[in-house]
Amino acid sequence: MILILSRNEQDNETDLVCRCLMYHEVAFRRVNVDDFLLRNVFVSQEFFVIDGEKFCFQDFDLVWIRRGFTSYNSRFSDKEYDSQSNSEINLFNFQEWNLFMKFLFMQIPPERMVNQARGYFADKIDQVLLAKEIGLPVPDSFYSNNASDLRQYESREIISKPGGNLGYLRRKDKVVKSYTEIVNTETLPPNFQTAFFQEKLEAQHEIRTLYLNGELFNCGMIKAENSVQHVDIKNQKGLRCHPVNLPESFAEKIREFMQKIGFRIGFIDILKTANGYQFIEMNPYGKFLFYSHACNFNFEHRIANFLINEVSQRR
Repeated sequence: MILILSRNEQDNETDLVCRCLMYHEVAFRRVNVDDFLLRNVFVSQEFFVIDGEKFCFQDFDLVWIRRGFTSYNSRFSDKEYDSQSNSEINLFNFQEWNLFMKFLFMQIPPERMVNQARGYFADKIDQVLLAKEIGLPVPDSFYSNNASDLRQYESREIISKPGGNLGYLRRKDKVVKSYTEIVNTETLPPNFQTAFFQEKLEAQHEIRTLYLNGELFNCGMIKAENSVQHVDIKNQKGLRCHPVNLPESFAEKIREFMQKIGFRIGFIDILKTANGYQFIEMNPYGKFLFYSHACNFNFEHRIANFLINEVSQRR
């Protein structure tokens, strides 16, 4: 049996993979991470229980963590504490939730994992260091907490992005998502929360690579000529996509990166510049449906077939 760990019932990409498995009459069980937050749970080193239903890790032939983390939306607020203490308790709870997820992932036998647990906890810093180690070109990266040093030490254009995975934030009237933005040091406040920066690269186009067990499916993204010049091409209107090829030497480095990080399914952002190709990051939970349909990759079917073949070979 296959265990698919998704985020919640709104993850339509997981739905499509599950429908393919149902069509082929393959036994699987889908569990949403939201269940661990919203229902009664018990997790040990051998099994986990959700609302009284018990699941033994050893009962699953294969485990794919599709979208493991969820937004921790529990907010502690007590008038007996000052605002600083309330914030510290919320931060503590958030950290404890992440450690719980790590505990859960680490209990799954590694030989049954499609993607190894350690890769889900590798942040952008880990990825940049690994990419440099194996010879993948990456943008220069640095942290700062003040505008003065940024102006003094960085004469190039720079961009700002989260060092971790912020995901989506829900406001009362809309959903907010973080994008990569160009930094204007003249308009920054003198001091701010320590933030992650990278040099801005002039991209001819961006590439989203869908990686599946050594195969690379590359979607090149070209912005419309009359579009607003956002640095993050995904924040564009009139975006055009088409399949592209990567140089084999660069593609082989991507395969080496994915093998070292322990992933057989993942999603990589790449920039093509005048000087060649640059690795930006690997997103373990990346969205793939738009790129798959735009380039006719049928990625959801490929994933389902891969899972079916893996289970078949293990029996």
